[in-house]
Amino acid sequence: SDSFRTQNPDIADLIRKTVRSHPKDIYSENYRVLVDGVEELVAPMSPLTVPTLLMTGDEDYGNSPEMSHAIASEIPGAKTVILKGLRHLAMIESPELFNAELLSFLDDVTKKGLV
Repeated sequence: SDSFRTQNPDIADLIRKTVRSHPKDIYSENYRVLVDGVEELVAPMSPLTVPTLLMTGDEDYGNSPEMSHAIASEIPGAKTVILKGLRHLAMIESPELFNAELLSFLDDVTKKGLV
């Protein structure tokens, strides 16, 4: 988010440098999945049958909440968590919130004996 970048310029710079260091041809090919491969993400050829958590920020415009809900609708029992006020790198911007949701999911799955 804008406020995170302002408050954490060193982290924002590191992320920017990391993304810019990727070979352009590889990065564009990987990103094509989000442009052309949504059907494969939403309805995979081999359906997922394991406990699944989809988590994104409500301000993630690339991997949107709508995309997360669409993918989850194809996975029996999948859980979707939408993190308020966060964007694509929610795990960096708010690790406490991200980890709390992840650990809660893993704890629930473990208690149910699903893993």
